[in-house]
Amino acid sequence: MKLKLFISCLFILTLFSCINDKGLVRELPEVSETKTEYDLSKAINIYIDGNNQLLVDNEKVDIDELKTKVREYVYMNKSESIISLKNAPRSSYNTIINVQESIVGEIRNLREILSKERYNTGLDSLTKEKLSEIQKIYPQNWVE
Repeated sequence: MKLKLFISCLFILTLFSCINDKGLVRELPEVSETKTEYDLSKAINIYIDGNNQLLVDNEKVDIDELKTKVREYVYMNKSESIISLKNAPRSSYNTIINVQESIVGEIRNLREILSKERYNTGLDSLTKEKLSEIQKIYPQNWVE
């Protein structure tokens, strides 16, 4: 009896240790009292279809091409950049998270480069005022 209980406990512990609790790694933006309206005619449009295929402005891309397109778009449009992200109901949660993390990562990379160019230091070492200035140049304007 004790052996069965031990094996059952071992099985349950093994099962729970295999579960991956991956969620959003990025911080959510502060809640604003005013609703922001964006001109979506200038937005980069990212769509995840039901087969987890990525489309950027109606062109099929892989995750590396997505990163390149986001980086180029945000760099060119700076404070006016808007990212429209939509997904089909059958899109996998993992794909949605990977796409979001890729977008956030590319914006962070641009911010990091600008921080080093302007202040000779990384983002994590900036004052709140300087960080705010960098964030205004490369914002994370999302429409989902």
